[in-house]
Order: sequence, then structure tokens, then C-alpha cells
Amino acid sequence: MKHSKLKKYNIKHYPSDDHGPTDHLVGYGTFTEDVAKEMDLHVKLRDCRSIKDLVKYFIFPNNAFKYRQHGRYEVKGCKDLVDYIYKNHDGFKTMILYIGTFLAYHVLISSFIVRLYFDHSIRLISLIGCLLAQYLLAPLFTPFAYYFSANRYNTLRFAYLVVGALAVITLGSKLFLPILGAELVILFLVRQFKPEGAQFLFRDLKTKKKYQSFFKKYITAFNNVHP
Repeated sequence: MKHSKLKKYNIKHYPSDDHGPTDHLVGYGTFTEDVAKEMDLHVKLRDCRSIKDLVKYFIFPNNAFKYRQHGRYEVKGCKDLVDYIYKNHDGFKTMILYIGTFLAYHVLISSFIVRLYFDHSIRLISLIGCLLAQYLLAPLFTPFAYYFSANRYNTLRFAYLVVGALAVITLGSKLFLPILGAELVILFLVRQFKPEGAQFLFRDLKTKKKYQSFFKKYITAFNNVHP
């Protein structure tokens, strides 16, 4: 039984047989979730009763106290702490906006591909191939979706992408390039002249100059461990 669990764990966290200097590291919160599941403490999707519960289930960080809100190992005050963090982060709207923007790119491109099919510009096999390709090439959209911040610009940006997708599917595929081009130009301008409104989710030091010298030292140290 133990060997079976270890085998499943290794398959999940060590997909390669090659050993490296960072094999002991796992993704943030992943190990906590594994331990919680092993102890039957993990939060279950079927227990969610509201949108707030769903947001906490999918987006709230896998900190230890997330799993100590109830059950055998309940710690008094943990549920209040989770609710406080949820409220203090404005319901994680910033992260929801990032995920929504990422999906909006998919919807926009998918709308373009579907419209080409209905315009008889591509065949069914090409439709399926293009939809599959845009799914597999999703990491290409990630850098653009990463530019976000919880401000009015990014809310409007998300709405613009959704409306753009509707325009492409209803008015014609010729609108795709102008809509996408305008989005990228506006994003570039905001990034250049108002960078605090279009920041990367992680590792963005454009507006944090006092950390840039430290980051260079960090990169050097990291490369020594993981060349």
C-alpha cells in the first residue's frame, strides 16, 4: 500500500527519471494538498454551497489553515482567518480577472476559427485541427494574460475581449486582426506609460526598482543551484 502511494506521488511530481538538484522542491501548496488528502482533511468540491465557497476552493492558497477550518483537526479561529483573508483580498477578484482574461483570449481566437468555418473558408478537419492547436498553444497567450492589475483598465480589457469575440462571430472574421491588434497596442502603451496598471502576475520589477539589484543576486544564486 505504501509503495503504491509513493509510486503515485513520484509519477505526479517527478515525471522524468533524470535526477536534478531541485528534485526536493514541489509547486507551492501542492505538498500541503497531498498531506491534507492523505489525512482526509482536504476541502471537497461537493461541500461548496456558494460562489464564495467555490472561489476559496479553487483560488485560495493551499496554506495549512485552509484545511483546519473544520473536521478532526479543526483549529478555532481558522475559518474566521480564511474569511478575513478572502475579504482583505477583495474576493480574489484580481486572480479571477487574470483567469477570465486568459479564457477570453481562447474565446476570441476560437470565435475567429469557428467563423472561418461558417464562412466556408476552412473545412471541418481544419476547424478541428485549429481549435486543437489553439488549445495546445495556450502558453503563447499566457504572457499577455499575465499583464493585469485590479484596476479599471483591466476590467475594461476583459470586457473588450469578450465583446470582440462576439463581434467576430456575428459580424465576420475580418474583424479579428483589428480587434487583436488594438488590444496588443493598447496593452503595450499601458505597459510603457502606466506600468502599474499592467503588471506581470509574478517576477515583475518594472515598478519596483529597489528590488532589481537583489533580483540579479537571486538569479545568480538560482543559476548556481539549477544551471
